Amino acid sequence: MALGGLERIMFFQSYGGDINQKRAIINLTPSYIGNITSFTLWTGVVSIIVGLLMILSELNDKRFSE
Repeated sequence: MALGGLERIMFFQSYGGDINQKRAIINLTPSYIGNITSFTLWTGVVSIIVGLLMILSELNDKRFSE
């Protein structure tokens, strides 16, 4: 998840603040690069949620089995 966020930050901070530079970077960058960062970010979010649910279900099972 952090990698996806870092990729987005680095992508948008790579220009010096001039809107023309930002448009040039966007025009030169293939469109699938944005999809890769989105996929990385959302895969991380889903992984964290699944991990938390697994931990909570394990704690819940231990509490009721005693």
